[in-house]
Amino acid sequence: MVKKQLITVYFFFISALVWSDDVITFTGGTQSGSSLSRFVKSFGFTMPDDEGISSYQTNAITLNLKYNNSTKNSNYYLVVSKNNISNKDIPAEDIIAVSSNSFSIKNTGNSGNKTFNFSTTLKFRPNTTYYAYFATSNSAATNGFTPAYIYMELKNTNSYQPTTSMSSSADGTYTTTYNYKPTFSMDLTRKTSSDPYQDGELQTLWSSYSTNHPWRIPAIALTSRGNLVACGGFLVCDMDIGFGECHIYSKYSNDNGVTWSRANGNVALGSGISGSNDCGYGDAALVADRESDRVLVMCATGNVVYTNSTRSNPIRVARIYGTDTGDGINWESPTDMTSEIYGLNSSFAGLFFASGRICQSRVVKTGDYYRLYSAILVHYGSGSHYNYVLYSDDFGGSWKVLGGVAISSANEAKVEELPNGDLFISSRTGSGRLFNLFSFSDLGGGYRLLGQSAYTQFGQRSVV
Repeated sequence: MVKKQLITVYFFFISALVWSDDVITFTGGTQSGSSLSRFVKSFGFTMPDDEGISSYQTNAITLNLKYNNSTKNSNYYLVVSKNNISNKDIPAEDIIAVSSNSFSIKNTGNSGNKTFNFSTTLKFRPNTTYYAYFATSNSAATNGFTPAYIYMELKNTNSYQPTTSMSSSADGTYTTTYNYKPTFSMDLTRKTSSDPYQDGELQTLWSSYSTNHPWRIPAIALTSRGNLVACGGFLVCDMDIGFGECHIYSKYSNDNGVTWSRANGNVALGSGISGSNDCGYGDAALVADRESDRVLVMCATGNVVYTNSTRSNPIRVARIYGTDTGDGINWESPTDMTSEIYGLNSSFAGLFFASGRICQSRVVKTGDYYRLYSAILVHYGSGSHYNYVLYSDDFGGSWKVLGGVAISSANEAKVEELPNGDLFISSRTGSGRLFNLFSFSDLGGGYRLLGQSAYTQFGQRSVV
């Protein structure tokens, strides 16, 4: 049965939403002003809370705005966000989707229908507010888009002139007020599901667009409070860490991943200054302590690419601590760990912590913390690459090398602890994966590393 509902939405002012025959229409409230040029920038909408509906989905939003833009000829995209942005810039991590097409809205007269299409399906949750912004493409902007105003020249001579009113002031002048109601519509598909992880409920934390900079290298961890924290790398330089400006952002969920917020989401922001030690931050390796509220990120930083790194001018290493407050992660300023990590072996000329998950032991505990294990990728200044395993007994405060080379002819790797406390390492290669095993005779120290690493041809899929 189709329901018709009326709820509040926002379009710089109060608007109304009407649902009928699976088409949802947003009608702007009265917009008043004394100028002939009126403008709009964004609108907000709250999805209905229909019983049994898990999500509303669409691939297009249609704008019906009667205007005559006689001076502006910009191409406008539609940017969808879950946050109401009060300033001019839309943070990159707030963007859900950007329309795949744009329109020039100049001299459109009485027919202002413009349909913004999206290459991926927009999925809206019930009883959740979203915002859409008109924006122009801007390669100089951090996220590739700049919010823009649509100017409406509402003139008395036009047949589509909205209702007007006039008022006089004490000095005898008159003010003309133009009232206008723009509309937007979406043809929605309603999805029902008892499983919150079905298609309609999968969450996109970050997304890259053809006209935007890429997001890469995600990581996720579960805190001791039962909350989820995810990290993602935003490559403003459009290349990997070391080439230029890169940032690490985080998002946070306290409902097992059903919804996410970006509360305190700036983990480490690169300065973008060429040659500086903080030019960029990327390749986050993440872990949340199982007994305390502490969170740790180890990452690469600086403006030197891994393959070009030398001991005198290395790709750098940073440590970032965070604390789960129950409302988000409070991130501390990065600490440079370059000297400490490179000091572990005089042969290290370039290295980085393998991004993703840092392994925390379930059986080895020294002092206040269970042991951490992380793989690093290393070169000695030649064309060969090696995996080592580092461990920490003070939650990343200091690190030591576990034995020697774990895997030769290596690439990015992950480690995982087996039920008996042994340590398994898996490293990708061009056509498969290499494996090795640290077998401990004494979990407090003694171990045996299987000599020749094993190989299996899976492509590059991980089995860890």
